Amino acid sequence: MAIERWNDDNGVGMRLEAHRVPDLLSLDLEGIGAIGAVHTGRSTTFAWKRGRHGLAWALAALDEFAEGAQFLVGHNIIEHDLELLA
Repeated sequence: MAIERWNDDNGVGMRLEAHRVPDLLSLDLEGIGAIGAVHTGRSTTFAWKRGRHGLAWALAALDEFAEGAQFLVGHNIIEHDLELLA
């Protein structure tokens, strides 16, 4: 797993905050073999690929990573990702 700060040279975080979307979590699950997320409130990213740490560990880490997020978005999140998380 990697949690990293991103270089926000384009000011995405400031623009989202200006539009009152300061704590956005963008989530993408690739089946159950990989997870990627961006947390704008922390300017951090989360990445996990199946390997040394199992899915249960990854979901617990994602839950901690997502803390404080007020908005959840994602590509095909309603049809795909939320169903996998459930």
